Amino acid sequence: PKAEKGGRKTPSQTGKGLERLILTFEEKAYLPKKCKKGWGRKKGDQQEPRKQYQVVKKWQTEVEIIKRSCRKE
Repeated sequence: PKAEKGGRKTPSQTGKGLERLILTFEEKAYLPKKCKKGWGRKKGDQQEPRKQYQVVKKWQTEVEIIKRSCRKE
């Protein structure tokens, strides 16, 4: 009765109308984009070895850490 008089529509009527409206849009904008895969590593290439860092224990004082780093260099 509300819709016949030109009044407000019910939530279900609004949902149905919205679904019909959305289905009229062009799908291309919503489809996932295609992308090319990376080249990867070439044959025979090797990664550089990672830099090894000194293990620092929490209970050491700053003075001990400085002394240790000076001795190794």
